[in-house]
Amino acid sequence: MAYNCYLFNELMPITPGKLTIKIKGKNTVLSLLNDSEISLLKLPGLTEITTTLVFSMLDGEKPPEYYLNLLKNAKVNRETTQFIMTRTSPSGVLLFDTNIKVSVEDYSIVEDARSGMDLSVDVKLRQYREYNTKTFTTTEEFTHTVPTAENSIVITGTITSERDSSTAPKTTSYTVQPGDTLWGIAKKYYGNGALYTKIYEANKDIISNPNVIYAGQVLTVLDSTADNIGYTGSKKILTLSGASGYSSNNGQRQLELQKANKSSISMGTVGSSHTSGRTGSF
Repeated sequence: MAYNCYLFNELMPITPGKLTIKIKGKNTVLSLLNDSEISLLKLPGLTEITTTLVFSMLDGEKPPEYYLNLLKNAKVNRETTQFIMTRTSPSGVLLFDTNIKVSVEDYSIVEDARSGMDLSVDVKLRQYREYNTKTFTTTEEFTHTVPTAENSIVITGTITSERDSSTAPKTTSYTVQPGDTLWGIAKKYYGNGALYTKIYEANKDIISNPNVIYAGQVLTVLDSTADNIGYTGSKKILTLSGASGYSSNNGQRQLELQKANKSSISMGTVGSSHTSGRTGSF
């Protein structure tokens, strides 16, 4: 079987002789009052990869310093990279790949007289998962009437607020098995294979093509009720109607408006033109 190892978009000149991939467990064991134990099952931690890279000082197309600088820059600049290990059968058939976005955690440069003119680097990589806060807007409609000497100003609008973080979608980790497809995984978790795009969108950091996934990849699967798209806002947008005779430069009218709606309006100006209906931002 033939192996090819890629790191920093570079084919390593010498394929590592050994590769260790550790799927970290985070289960907790609790002791009960009757001295028995139970295990609380938790999602797996970040995958860790350890291997030894070998660079020839004499025969390589690029000197060892080139690869050492790649490792150094990844640490100094806090950059991530894709670790890829391909496996091909003797007949040339691609078996499966290990394809994980990683950060360089530690590396040790080893020079051993028994290795001749080869330089060895022991590398520890850790899976990197993209993260962000998913939010969405909730709206609350309101209507207020401000009586004036000439007319009544009716204010309608919506107040947007940020979602409570406690309602964030739950996630599950799934390790891809040989023969898996995103369609099949979506069918398993959502009951509908057509929702495979939901899994793809949540794992774009490790999946470049939704039609191609590899055994060993750890995917994040959102709860079936989760919404992948969200946004947040805190600006109050008000629509005014029945405001004939109102002018944005009329300080007295603005004061009346704010006093009557102080529970919803903190400060600001409304409108900029003289019309019977106008919109303003607070």
